[in-house]
Amino acid sequence: MTAGPAVDARRGVVLYVLLTLLLALQPASTDLYLPSLPDIRAAFGVTTGTVQLTLSGFTAVFAVASLVYGPLSDRYGRRPVLRAALALYAVGTLGCVLAQDVGQLVAFRMVQAAGASAAPTLARAVVRDLHDRDRGASVLSYMTFAMTFVPILAPPLGGVLVDLFGWRSAFVALLAFGAVVLVGTWTVLPETNAFRDPGATRIAPLIAGYRSLLSSRTYLGYALCPTVSYSGIFAYISGSSFVLIETVGLSPVEYGIAFGVTVSGYLLGTFLGGRFATRIGTLALVRTGAMLAFAGGATAVASALTMPPSVVAIVLPIWLYNTGAGFLLPGGFAGCVAAFPRIAGTASALAVAMQLTAGTIVGLLVGAFHDGSAMPHSLAALLAGTVGILATRGLLRRERAVAP
Repeated sequence: MTAGPAVDARRGVVLYVLLTLLLALQPASTDLYLPSLPDIRAAFGVTTGTVQLTLSGFTAVFAVASLVYGPLSDRYGRRPVLRAALALYAVGTLGCVLAQDVGQLVAFRMVQAAGASAAPTLARAVVRDLHDRDRGASVLSYMTFAMTFVPILAPPLGGVLVDLFGWRSAFVALLAFGAVVLVGTWTVLPETNAFRDPGATRIAPLIAGYRSLLSSRTYLGYALCPTVSYSGIFAYISGSSFVLIETVGLSPVEYGIAFGVTVSGYLLGTFLGGRFATRIGTLALVRTGAMLAFAGGATAVASALTMPPSVVAIVLPIWLYNTGAGFLLPGGFAGCVAAFPRIAGTASALAVAMQLTAGTIVGLLVGAFHDGSAMPHSLAALLAGTVGILATRGLLRRERAVAP
């Protein structure tokens, strides 16, 4: 059995840039076209709930596909699986560019998701291949910090593209981004899976692997951190463009700037997480994040109840929530895969599936209860913060119980 490749400093920088781009493929695929959602709805003459299927359908397929890519990469390696998946992403994105009705757009968004799902799932598995838990949490936090510039810049860029060239231009930009990542995977990414398991894709061992993960309270506790924090983020993604553009009256470009402000909170959280993960430990990191997320959700609900819809009342509470999510997401992912190095791909895949399944459900609920106000996504943020606090308290009790 061969060991994972040694990564020298110079090559390591290039590798981590590529891994960061792989992490960024998912938010780029959702955030870049957010300002175009009202235009897509108008172009195809459909309802808000229908056009939001381009988001919820994407996340649903993303979640299911991640369950496939994890075991495949545990058996065949990270690199060949990523190459095939990114080629599929390019096909789906091209289909989005050429879609003639909303049904085609939703279908090709699902194909796009089936390819995109491998990128963050296996990028995190690669980090686990190379690092222990606390160092992995620090690396993932810094990578997520750098990746966060994508969701900050993507909505304003998407707004400019929509204003100048129409909604299809966002998917043309995504096609170019996917091509860059695919080329990087072919030329830069080494194979890091030193424990290839021929039985990883067999049904019985696969079920046993998932059973062992789901029976681990430590795994579930850490996996809930990215699951619930992303639910609150996705609730805002699903509903914010309609509230801020149609109710508050922002232009697509102004909406993109407002969205970027909320994402800057996530940027701050991931930067601080990278600085302090190895000093305070992964558990303290996610506990801090849960408290900040709860505070942001509670403030969002209070603002929705007492203030008319405005940029300040909507954006600032979600900024605080996203700061907490910046601690929760990378810390949670690092914690839940650390104890399972031989099935790191499967562990990462299950965590991603949990995260995206919850996001899909929340997105559908936000669409169903859309009333032009900020209350639907604010309630989702409050609920996510509450569950995050409960999960991290459970982790604390667990670690105290096993401490010598």
